[in-house]
Amino acid sequence: MFKNISEKEWLIISIFIVIKLLLHFFTSTNYDIHRDTFLYYSLSENLDWGYASVPPFIGVIARVSTFLFGYSAFSLNIFPAMAGAISLLLIALIIKEFGGSKAALFTAMLAFLLSPAYLRSNSLLQPVSFDQLFWLWSAYLIVRMIHSGNTHFWIWIMIVWGVGVMTKYLMVGYAFSFLLAILISQHRKLLFSKHFLIGALLAFIIILPNIIWQYNHNWAVLHHLSELGKNQLINVSYEGFLVDQVMMNFPGLIVWLTGLIVFLFLKKENNYRVLALASVFIVLLLMLTHGKSYYTLGAYTYF
Repeated sequence: MFKNISEKEWLIISIFIVIKLLLHFFTSTNYDIHRDTFLYYSLSENLDWGYASVPPFIGVIARVSTFLFGYSAFSLNIFPAMAGAISLLLIALIIKEFGGSKAALFTAMLAFLLSPAYLRSNSLLQPVSFDQLFWLWSAYLIVRMIHSGNTHFWIWIMIVWGVGVMTKYLMVGYAFSFLLAILISQHRKLLFSKHFLIGALLAFIIILPNIIWQYNHNWAVLHHLSELGKNQLINVSYEGFLVDQVMMNFPGLIVWLTGLIVFLFLKKENNYRVLALASVFIVLLLMLTHGKSYYTLGAYTYF
């Protein structure tokens, strides 16, 4: 996994990760605790397999965070910052899977580091930081699978997706987009393996406790989503959604659009066209369903 990374490249990666962590650690107390973080802290005091508005992962993270580091604005932001640091590492690993140079490595990591969207999401104890991380992690595993042709990766991909669903239900749409992209690509044969089925079973086992919780609580999340749609998402316009993609993530968007064009239209790069298609599918899905603008952020990090 790491054998194609030189010492100089490891130095670049390490410097970016340290800068990322320091940026968050030195600024985490500039503001009071975010109002949503109070909710997630309260969930940590009442751990369960589900809640009305979110899956259980964020409550567990909040509980572990306060157990290890205490209760403060600084301590509650440690894990989101670490999620951002791990995201930088995964971006670097994906770039090397593509055969990217040190310049490509530097450009991709710098775009993530400077993006206002990821600076903000990795500064808050919210599901979004970990949701983005699991999107990126599964994308890396998919790249490894495509590169090697080894369907054993499905087991790990599905495990990551399962944990991702327990973090934010948006992972379902992301997984669907990737599966659709693979199905219509030259890599569709990867879907027809026992490892895909084994992985799917493991993912189902991971999310089953939450399904049972929702069933026992009259599918509370569906009521929450209905209210969210009527009171918030109805106000999300197509134009506003597209403008926000540029405004919140300009450095990353430049790199993403370049990668999108390369993977979609350059024949020599069609081996990884799946990534571009999945990214387009999830962005379109969220736009057409009036999803919040920041829901797309996980789709901009893996090429």
